[in-house]
Amino acid sequence: MKSQTHSTKSKKSSRTGEHAKRIGKATGEKIVIVKSHGGRGCRQATTKQACDALLKTKGNISAAARLLGLSRAEFDNEYVHKIPEVFAAKQQAREIILDVTEDVLERNIRSNQPWAVCFTLKTIGKDRGYIEKMEIGGRLEGLTVAVAGLPKDIPGADL
Repeated sequence: MKSQTHSTKSKKSSRTGEHAKRIGKATGEKIVIVKSHGGRGCRQATTKQACDALLKTKGNISAAARLLGLSRAEFDNEYVHKIPEVFAAKQQAREIILDVTEDVLERNIRSNQPWAVCFTLKTIGKDRGYIEKMEIGGRLEGLTVAVAGLPKDIPGADL
């Protein structure tokens, strides 16, 4: 008969099997154990390992799950959605990707790439009048249609 060295608090889930949370003896960190109905046995990771996996994979949940030996669904359901620190790590990784992407966009704007200039004006330049389409309207059988984006000097703009 095996004696249990860790106290575990289990709960059942119809989707992913049995789950238990315990505190690691060496670090005092919360460890999530996921036991799948698929017969793969128990997989476990600390919150720090989950966060590090997300940062290493730039927020890619599938890749982070593979690093930890979990399925994407198990990792997403049991770590990302239930542990605030892991969710924050995912958000941080995605913010880093956005920062890098904005740097690339800025370099392309400075090198006069037409697509980059056009994209920027259509997205963040909207409030200055750079819009893709102009909406025109008027009165139709008693129905008033709003006119958006027409300068005042265009004939008929004062409908």
